[in-house]
Amino acid sequence: MINRVTKQGETRLRKYREKHSLTQWGLCKIANVSVATISAIEMNGLYPTPPVREKLATALGVSEIDIWPELGLGDKLP
Repeated sequence: MINRVTKQGETRLRKYREKHSLTQWGLCKIANVSVATISAIEMNGLYPTPPVREKLATALGVSEIDIWPELGLGDKLP
């Protein structure tokens, strides 16, 4: 499940994915997240749930805050 919020995380997610030379399909296989979810985050600005954020960040070897810095605000969304 994902909630609509902002597009802040979309370009950072794509940046980290491309830095690892991964396609959306490649990341979905590593993170065990659907390619539709990754596409929705990157293209539609949908905000992932905590479990999805954790899977994506772990797969990319970064913290969730690296991709979604607004999490540094006590997990309160803008």
